[in-house]
Amino acid sequence: MRRLASALLVLALSLPLPVSADWDDGVAAYRRGDWAVAVRELKPLADRGDPRAQARIGRLLLDGHGLPKDEAEAVRLLRQAAGQGDAMGQLGLADVLMAGRGGVAIDVPRAIILLQLAADGGEAEALHRLGLLEVFSAKVGGVSMPQSAARGVDNLARAAQLGWAPSQELLGIVLLNGMAGQAKDPARAVELLRQAADQGSGTAQALYGQALLHGTGGLVVDREAAIGWLRKSADQENLNGLHILGLALVTGDSLPRDVEAGFKLLRRAVDKGDPAAAEALGMMFWRGEQVQKDHAQAVTWLRQAADKGLASAQNEYAFALWNGDGIAQDRTEAVTWLRKAADKGNSAAQFGLGEAYLNGAGVARDVVEAESWYMLAAINASPADNKANCEKKRDQTAALLLPSELIRARDLAAARSGKPSAQFVTNAVPPAMPRPPSALPPASAIPPLPAPFPGGATPGITAGTGFFVNRDGTVLTDSHVVAACHTIRVTPSDAPSSGEATLIARDQVNDLAVLKTHLAPVGVARFREDKPMRPGDGVVAIGYPLSSLLSREANVTVGVISALAGPRGDSRYFQITAPIQKGNSGGPLADMSGNIVGIIESKLNAATIQRVYDDMPQNVSFATKAELMRRFLADNGIAAQGGPAKETLSAADVGERVKQATVLIECLP
Repeated sequence: MRRLASALLVLALSLPLPVSADWDDGVAAYRRGDWAVAVRELKPLADRGDPRAQARIGRLLLDGHGLPKDEAEAVRLLRQAAGQGDAMGQLGLADVLMAGRGGVAIDVPRAIILLQLAADGGEAEALHRLGLLEVFSAKVGGVSMPQSAARGVDNLARAAQLGWAPSQELLGIVLLNGMAGQAKDPARAVELLRQAADQGSGTAQALYGQALLHGTGGLVVDREAAIGWLRKSADQENLNGLHILGLALVTGDSLPRDVEAGFKLLRRAVDKGDPAAAEALGMMFWRGEQVQKDHAQAVTWLRQAADKGLASAQNEYAFALWNGDGIAQDRTEAVTWLRKAADKGNSAAQFGLGEAYLNGAGVARDVVEAESWYMLAAINASPADNKANCEKKRDQTAALLLPSELIRARDLAAARSGKPSAQFVTNAVPPAMPRPPSALPPASAIPPLPAPFPGGATPGITAGTGFFVNRDGTVLTDSHVVAACHTIRVTPSDAPSSGEATLIARDQVNDLAVLKTHLAPVGVARFREDKPMRPGDGVVAIGYPLSSLLSREANVTVGVISALAGPRGDSRYFQITAPIQKGNSGGPLADMSGNIVGIIESKLNAATIQRVYDDMPQNVSFATKAELMRRFLADNGIAAQGGPAKETLSAADVGERVKQATVLIECLP
């Protein structure tokens, strides 16, 4: 009986204490930050061994809330709570181990284990912090969390469901912008932001107010409610609230304009350390929007934003220094600021550094350095950021480099970006002979940097060629033809109507891409299966050169295989004599039986070669060989047809046959 009584006592002690009014009042006070009430209600429970109360009193002792700070006693209570499986105790002890408080040595691996245990126990704050570490692959105490954006988002979602406002806010931002590998979901995003806003989150209030202004996520536009949320946020001195409301009042964007009130809010945001607000004020003075244009005043604001590390402002300030606009010209100093912005991935600054190194302005001339920055600009720029111009300068500069120099430029770009060097491709053909010293451009005429501000010309529709490879409407083309497309439109040569296409596979190294359409092709390309091509064999190229200038009918040109290798002996290519122009890229190259033997890739830049070598190349073009295309299609599970090289047709007959499979590709940025 004594043993039975002892066992029952142990069992009773291991069971959770019954919920009491003291507990309910104490935890409610703890949640709202009423530390005096929390201590009054929870400390007696902690003294009686309640692990939940021990965890909360331990955290209060750790931070000196409601009780004198006592880290040693805090650690004792947190250890007791964590040892009994209390999730908040595990979270508090993880904090102790990460920071080495209360005489405890730092132990990050154990802290992360405790954090995961607390998350598994349903502790919302632990789920939130774990989600943050996983989504952003953060490093804690020298230990990197393995990045798992999907798992991190799932942890944030679990915390949000538990009502944790920071998770509701962050997950709302993630879904609003399509971050962390998540598809944009404005409707769910604004609902999460509203939940966090209801709990007093200043950032969520600002973003929800902005959503109400513009009807984001299916919300009914409600300006009065929007102003109310924005003012709640601004009253908390939240930077987002001050900035969004201030900008809306200054510009009159969906609100009655009040320039004076808006400027006051923006200045408050600047005073509290918001670089974006300083940049906004600078751009207003630069453009003369709602204020009198004053570039000197603009530069003052931009410098404040630049000093706080905002990459776009650093680039804008460098632009002013480069051209001596609103400030004394100083290109050496401009390069310093360009480098700061470029290191953060700002494509306009990367392009500006390319210009500086190419022309030897503000820095010693170095064409390899210039090319590395042009490569970075081309890969980071969006169509709206003049991506096409970045790619053009990248290719023009690459044509001045020897292959070994081009490799160095790619390695530099890769090292600066952390991306594989294979991603830094160029459509330029390196010179076929050693570059003479006179090849470098003269330094006398140094152009001004292009303005980095919004409102410039957006690149228009570009065009290329492709061809059907099966009856399912699958189209093969060059990767560079569709590299910057927001929408891809495909028009068969023998059909009056066009259809949209989806990019389904891409090989940037060999410059190949596959598109999926819902079009029913009249003809399908057949790949040559026998007899390797020889120098002198006739070929026919079909495509849409300069379609905005010439006929939109597929053009046919005739030539021969002049060499079995491309630039610098690259065996992936044929050198051909068939004349090609811009727009031929991605078009089929056929033998005299009408079989595909290549895909049009590029041609020598005649202007560059003339400038560098004082010789004008004639009909020197290149096509990627068919075996690379067939391998690419097979690797992506796409069947293609083959055909023997038996009959010899006229160029007109070949053109007529291959035209049936050829399509015009239009790229809408």
